[in-house]
Amino acid sequence: MNVGKHMNTSLTTVGPDTAFSTLLVKQCNWRTRQIYVVDQGFKLLGIVTTHNLLSRLVPQYLDSTLSKTLPSGDSLFAKHYRESSGLTAKEVMTTDFISLGLDDVIIEAGAIIKDRRFNGLPVLDEQGVLRGDIGRKDILRYITAKVCGLDIG
Repeated sequence: MNVGKHMNTSLTTVGPDTAFSTLLVKQCNWRTRQIYVVDQGFKLLGIVTTHNLLSRLVPQYLDSTLSKTLPSGDSLFAKHYRESSGLTAKEVMTTDFISLGLDDVIIEAGAIIKDRRFNGLPVLDEQGVLRGDIGRKDILRYITAKVCGLDIG
């Protein structure tokens, strides 16, 4: 079965100049796997993930051992937020991403998501225009309903 028939089309998209603070709010308030950065023609430029955002807020040198010695991370988070607040989506996004086409098959999407531990993959048309995405839950729904024959409501 093709991913184009089972993909999610309700996506969170922003332009490349979107502020860091807006990205944080969108990621926290929307039920989204990731935020897609697109140009005016909806061509995919990059992806902002929760990992991209947390990487700006949690210092790279901080590991689980060191974190236990801190009374609270709030001041550290605030410091890194201030340092990152002037960034834009273009500066935070991942540009090295894997995408699928509308006619790619679900088993390929499932294998990539499982192997690479992605939450989801963007689905693009032949011109690179973002048409949707397919994620772990979309694939699980397909397998549960279509392959296992179970009623998912």
